[in-house]
Amino acid sequence: MTGGMTGGRFIAVVGPSGVGKDSIMTALANPQMRLVRRAITRAPGLGGEDYDAITPADFDKATEAGAFCLHWSAHGLHTVSPRRCAGILRRGRTVS
Repeated sequence: MTGGMTGGRFIAVVGPSGVGKDSIMTALANPQMRLVRRAITRAPGLGGEDYDAITPADFDKATEAGAFCLHWSAHGLHTVSPRRCAGILRRGRTVS
């Protein structure tokens, strides 16, 4: 994460597709925690995970523009948490 995001906690649940990340995040959810929808560079509608599809070209442009709170790459895909999570963290909330 970049500087200036203080107050709350960012809980990153990461792992290969199909290991249960969404199940863990749902189990952790409570009124003080905000689940942030991820974007992944994969085709839309493949199921298995709750995500927004983003093209690799759009990922590159958005990364250069600082549009993401957190991003990582694994197995040829790029996954991101959008920048709006920074405001949630500043308000002292927990984000996953």
